[in-house]
Amino acid sequence: MRIFTFLALIGAASFGFTNVANAQCSESCSSSGDGECDDGGTGSLYNICALGSDCADCGPRICNETCSSSGDAECDDGGPNSLYSICELGTDCADCGARTCNDTCASSNDNECDDGGANSLYDLCQLGSDCADCGVR
Repeated sequence: MRIFTFLALIGAASFGFTNVANAQCSESCSSSGDGECDDGGTGSLYNICALGSDCADCGPRICNETCSSSGDAECDDGGPNSLYSICELGTDCADCGARTCNDTCASSNDNECDDGGANSLYDLCQLGSDCADCGVR
């Protein structure tokens, strides 16, 4: 199984990343590339593969379990649905889940959030696929 960890935009442009600090992305899921996200993360239709193993359908997963409050049943990374902002985004995966961020949406970079999530103007794209306009989901 190959899981690629991208650090601070290294190799990021080829996957449509925007300011991703740490992302997991592989095609080791047996259902990868079928048009349905199967890794159980945010926006996933199914939970039949390991997180970050269906990159073609789900996009990269941002998760770096370094938050000192991880595992306390409260999301502390300051992202959507977070109770607190005491840790950096994508570092409290046990409580917040992996964050999603890419710019694969056809309407990305138009200064309007189009992924249907919180504060989105439109629901034209998959959640987390308009990172430039919506931020990390």
